[in-house]
This record gives sequence, C-alpha cells and structure tokens, in this order.
Amino acid sequence: MKSSQEVLEDLKNIMVRLLKISKRELEGLLSLNSQLKDLGIDSVESLDFLNEVESLYSFKIADEDATELRTVSDVIALVIKKQKK
Repeated sequence: MKSSQEVLEDLKNIMVRLLKISKRELEGLLSLNSQLKDLGIDSVESLDFLNEVESLYSFKIADEDATELRTVSDVIALVIKKQKK
C-alpha cells in the first residue's frame, strides 16, 4: 500500500502529463487543498485524470465518488481508502 506522499507524487506525474506543464510549474500551484479546477483540470480533463488514477491503481471510481472529488486531498483519501479494500 502506498503512503499519502507516494500517492501525491503519482498524482503530480499524472497532472504534469495531462496539463502539459513542468513539475516545477505544478509545484508552484499545488497544495493538498488545491481545487482540481483551480489547477486547470476542467470537466473533460477530470475524466482523463480519474481514468489515469483508476488505471494506475487498478480500481474503479464510482460516479458518486467522482462527484465528491474536488481537491487533491480528496483524491488522495479515495486512493488510500480503495487500497485498504
């Protein structure tokens, strides 16, 4: 099982690819309380982002869970919760 910090690093790598920005640029924008939309992840990119998270961690994110994912820490919490199952 990955730690919160390891999950954060995985999420950063996904965001760098999706947003086509450098990790350094992302670091300047990102905090655990960052809203995904404020990072430039719009509704279409959100689907791509969640698909990549699902693929990386080999689990499915239910639609009702997806609607609750607003911040980086929300995504980390969901990944940690799903890893425990």
